[in-house]
Amino acid sequence: MLPVICITIIVDAIPVKLQSPIIPVIWHQIEAKTVSISYIDTIAIPTDYAMMVVYKSVQPDSAQQLWRISRADSIYYSISTHGMATEKSEAIFEPRKDISKPHIYSLQHTIKKDTAYHGIYQLCIGSNDTSVSSDIVMYEAAYFDRSLSQKQSLMFQTYLALKYGITLDMAHYISPAGDTLWNAKRDRIYYHNIKGIGRDSVYDWFSLSSRSFEDSLLIISYNDTIPINTYAIVGDDDGLLDWYSFQNNLAILHRKWRLYITDTLPYVNIMLNKKLLPDVADAPRMVILDEDENIISSVFADSIVGEDYLSYRYNRPYRVTYFSFITDNLQELPLRRNSQRHSYTEGSDDGSLDIKISVSPNPTSGKYTLDISLPEKTDICLLIHTSTGKIADSIKLSGACAYKYKGEMPSAGLYLITIISSDGETLATKELIVY
Repeated sequence: MLPVICITIIVDAIPVKLQSPIIPVIWHQIEAKTVSISYIDTIAIPTDYAMMVVYKSVQPDSAQQLWRISRADSIYYSISTHGMATEKSEAIFEPRKDISKPHIYSLQHTIKKDTAYHGIYQLCIGSNDTSVSSDIVMYEAAYFDRSLSQKQSLMFQTYLALKYGITLDMAHYISPAGDTLWNAKRDRIYYHNIKGIGRDSVYDWFSLSSRSFEDSLLIISYNDTIPINTYAIVGDDDGLLDWYSFQNNLAILHRKWRLYITDTLPYVNIMLNKKLLPDVADAPRMVILDEDENIISSVFADSIVGEDYLSYRYNRPYRVTYFSFITDNLQELPLRRNSQRHSYTEGSDDGSLDIKISVSPNPTSGKYTLDISLPEKTDICLLIHTSTGKIADSIKLSGACAYKYKGEMPSAGLYLITIISSDGETLATKELIVY
């Protein structure tokens, strides 16, 4: 019998090519200055390269020079808001979007080497020629001396988008660590007016407050140090800024938002520009929703920032949160109604109105009794909120027109007891004080 020979072959693991972020070779953070005199930098002989700029045009109808690569003997080629010009020809195209607002322009290009030329090359941002119009407000310009992968390009574009509050053109938001922060397909409903706070160690970005260039309705902020590689990003569904009837005495805003947090944060601040909403007398509450737009909890405004903004401190936020705003004052609001609602009203002592509700004792040391009288048999839910909007208890009662419920609240504070019908209508509310 032939001997059996076992041969073990050890193969080294094939290294995976990581999509690491690339730092620009030339990087100007210009801080929104009108570029009439260019920034001029000497560069190596360019072949494959990438360029990203954040700018807006003061004269969007005319071509404005963004940058050019020059040689001592001639202009090699230049990029304007309307096209590319070379030594031999000029190709004109219309801008893809409204360039009167700040936006990100990204270009990857390959230049054929001129082996006969041995002089220096210069990158000129803006224009150093008074005959060339350059009414450009430049925020940031970055030059990479190589081509970038799609993921590497999106890493830097994400940094620019979050820093300046510019929504990308339906592209993924990618962190320098390679994590997807906002997915163009999954989050497409909320792909509007995207803004975010965060901190990364690669591009040295650290922001505690963010608003969108496209929309100043909402600001997201944080008052403490954000851990490195942590982000909180919010986008909206572009809903109308008007109210629709949500329950008997409530109206909710059409526009909804999605908040995504990459790591644990104890809170985030959401600031709402009340002046941009339809007139409403009271301070709207921020309401936390599930994916079916059912209210989970509510948050009351705790301060006023400047003259326009109401601030809401959202404690212990979920990794993914949907939210909107709700108001109690409907007297003068033009409403869109989803369905026909009943019109129950909390009763008075003389029994002349439809609903009677009483809480005793009130104030209480904890135990209380709730007596409810309805005009007809109605299934109800008792929803009890704390003064900060957190749900403390939820009780379902059914099959009667009169209910007596005995409960107990373990902690002192002010509570709001809301009686909701089976079709989601608020029938009455009562305050309960626990000492």
